[in-house]
Amino acid sequence: MSSDFSLTFTNVSQTSFTRRNLSWGEDPALGTTHSIPDNTLQARVGVQSLKWSQTLSTVATWNDAICEWQAPNGHWFGVKIHQPVQIFGIGTAPYYLVSYYDGNETKDYYQPSSEPGNPFTFPTSLGFQVKVVPAAGHATLALSVNINDLPK
Repeated sequence: MSSDFSLTFTNVSQTSFTRRNLSWGEDPALGTTHSIPDNTLQARVGVQSLKWSQTLSTVATWNDAICEWQAPNGHWFGVKIHQPVQIFGIGTAPYYLVSYYDGNETKDYYQPSSEPGNPFTFPTSLGFQVKVVPAAGHATLALSVNINDLPK
């Protein structure tokens, strides 16, 4: 079954991450959850996903999701999918927000671009290269979050 929304984290860095926070609308009347990420995002080959579909998507949607990952150095990053209410397909398309802590400053969730299809790269002050690559539709949003070591 395909998912209307997804957060997929792929870690090819040498660092394993621990899930710091996870929340999403779990109401079965509103949607179906297809996968939930484990507590650990393994180094080098780790892939974890949160995927879900909207049951009542033709009538109205509203169902946010957040997933945050923390490194052993205490730095963390998070991605949130916000689904504004749409009634019969009319309304604002879903978009994503980002947040992070780099050891010096905590950035609360903010929208990095007014266009949900634009990619975003977190600051390298996190100690890794973290890039969000979206595939956006009017009522769907799939985010691939790729984690790499910083170039030497």
